[in-house]
Amino acid sequence: MTAPTLQARRLTGPAAREAQGFARQTAGRRWLLLWVALLLLTSCVQPAPPPLALTLTPADATPGDQSGIPAPQATGTLTAPATPTATRPFLPTFTPTPGATPRPLQQTTNLLILGSDRRGGKGAGRTDVMMLVAVDFAQKRVGVISIPRDLYVQIPGVGRERINTADVYGERQKPGGGIDLVKRTVQDNLGLPVDNFVRVDFGGFVQIVDTLGGITVTMDCPLHERWADPAAPDGVVTLDYEPGDHALDGEHALWYVRTRRRGNDLDRARRQQRVLLALKGRAEEVNLLPKVPDLFSALHDNIDTDLGLLDVLALARLGVELDRADIHSRVFDFHMAQPYTTPGGAAVLLPNKAAIQAAFDQIWEAPDVITSTDHQQRCP
Repeated sequence: MTAPTLQARRLTGPAAREAQGFARQTAGRRWLLLWVALLLLTSCVQPAPPPLALTLTPADATPGDQSGIPAPQATGTLTAPATPTATRPFLPTFTPTPGATPRPLQQTTNLLILGSDRRGGKGAGRTDVMMLVAVDFAQKRVGVISIPRDLYVQIPGVGRERINTADVYGERQKPGGGIDLVKRTVQDNLGLPVDNFVRVDFGGFVQIVDTLGGITVTMDCPLHERWADPAAPDGVVTLDYEPGDHALDGEHALWYVRTRRRGNDLDRARRQQRVLLALKGRAEEVNLLPKVPDLFSALHDNIDTDLGLLDVLALARLGVELDRADIHSRVFDFHMAQPYTTPGGAAVLLPNKAAIQAAFDQIWEAPDVITSTDHQQRCP
């Protein structure tokens, strides 16, 4: 198998922002990149906060629900009420500034990691998993902030929508334009600069789990669900798990992280974190790093990125050198986002740009990665 041509480029934030027309990566880079993303991100998880006291809108809500939205006024920072409620408050007047230069994170390269519900790497899909990862090569540390998929933001050229629909709208506007619109949406609304991206869809997730030979997930909450699914072998998906360790193949791992019939979006994020921890542990057990060159052609239809091979190798090297104390993580709270119900009845979260920027500016003061044993308070 012919090895891909190396891109002699150092991964730095300013350099990445100035680079133009960087060529698409080969299939080999995609697989190596996914391994690195798992290596870094499965180390960068911390327990989600207790579930919100409201039921969030299902994932199949129709994009475009903007009926009755008051005209936004550019009056500054969103102010959340002292006690979040499930009722619809007056829509805050905070409006992002399109095209505004985001506050830079000094000496970091910022990667936007996306998990998409598209199939087979074709078309566009909702980005139901969104993480911004700040990589500080000089100090050998990593910071992570998870972006809620139900964040209600101003998508350039579209209007107020959930942030996870930006990729879909970008592709509708221009084939291949989804990622650019996602980047602009994140930067304009949250003030977080984005240098590079990684997008993985369902097929990639399933294949990585199966390539590892399955994973063992430590479940802290019971999960008993059953629903019809034409894609399932028997036409029905059954999840029947008690707290404890469970062996999952790729499809079952996908069902486990995606279901939201029990709990809400933050509960699903907690389960995603459990699976990421299991992936990291399994990757360490099988010692993937020496095998990476032999896996260059895997997953090419399911992973998309603008990183080059040398970029990925630099991330891999940093990943194996990181201690848990060097990995910092923040999750959204009610200072950073306020629950809101749209006139159409959709439950969303409104961002507080100033609080989000402050949290990420202080990412290095955030706690390092911990694994909670407080199961009862976090079970729906």
